[in-house]
Amino acid sequence: MKRNGDIVNCGIYGVLDHTGVWVNGNIFELSGKGLIRSVSPDRFLDNRSGKKIYVACDETFRPLAGEEVAQRCIDNLYGLREYHLINNNCHQFVLEMLTGEKSKITSFNELNEALSALFLTNINWHEAN
Repeated sequence: MKRNGDIVNCGIYGVLDHTGVWVNGNIFELSGKGLIRSVSPDRFLDNRSGKKIYVACDETFRPLAGEEVAQRCIDNLYGLREYHLINNNCHQFVLEMLTGEKSKITSFNELNEALSALFLTNINWHEAN
C-alpha cells in the first residue's frame, strides 16, 4: 500500500504523532535536530512508542499520494532547518512537501484539517502493510 508521496505517521509515547513522507522504500522526515533525512521504516519507529506506521487515506481508504510530493522531498534531502516542537516541526515539513509552500500549522490535528481541505475528504489513517 505504500507509494511514493504517501503521508505516514506513528505515535510518540501515546501523546504526540510523528509524520513523514514515503519515498522509495524509506521515510523522509524532519528530525529533532532540524535535518531533513531519509530513514528506514524501522528507524522511523525507533525510540517512539508507536510500533506501526499509518498512511493518510481518503474516505475509501485510498492513500493520498503524489509523485510531486516525493520529488520535493528528494530535492530537500539533507537540508537544515531550525527545528522547534511547536513552531517548526514534522507536520509543517510534511505539509510543505505536499503543497510546496510553508505553513503555520503546529499540530497533528491541524495537519489533518489541512489534508482534509486539500483533498476534500475526511482523513483516515490506515495501517501500512
